[in-house]
Amino acid sequence: LSAPTPQRADLRGAGVYIATGTPVLSNNTISGNRAVPAAGTMQAATFGYGGGLWAGFSSTLTLTNNVITGNHAGDSTIAYSVGSGGGLVVFPGSGASGPLLDRNLVVDNTADSLGGGLSLLSLASTAAEAVVTNNVVVGNTSGNGGGVYTYFVKTRIVNNTISDNEAFLGGGLYS
Repeated sequence: LSAPTPQRADLRGAGVYIATGTPVLSNNTISGNRAVPAAGTMQAATFGYGGGLWAGFSSTLTLTNNVITGNHAGDSTIAYSVGSGGGLVVFPGSGASGPLLDRNLVVDNTADSLGGGLSLLSLASTAAEAVVTNNVVVGNTSGNGGGVYTYFVKTRIVNNTISDNEAFLGGGLYS
């Protein structure tokens, strides 16, 4: 678990934190983790990214055949805090290749704001494509994007089962 940064007061990757490199994670269970920051203020919100897993801009993650369950990002009862990626949050970088998420079970995760199961977040200038294939994303909850939330990400989402997720906007997918 990364300590809150003084400038942003955020928590990242309560279960797994990947800052850089090309890690391959296969056949793991990532469960019961919480990236829940302290309360923020109206002028300075706090952030909880990736209850189960956080992968940063300088990494190219391959995530295959894992179970990601029962993780939390943020807490709706904490004032001025934002949670994104209850199960996992991935930031595709500017490299030639992006993250691959294949054959994972992402179930029963919660984010108070964005992406209960999975958040893919980036910048408008990001070149790397995130590939999300053959996953089961079910029973996740968030404000926006109960199953999957994407923002400024070139994404290929193919042959997934995304069902029974809940959100105010985009129960299955919000982009």
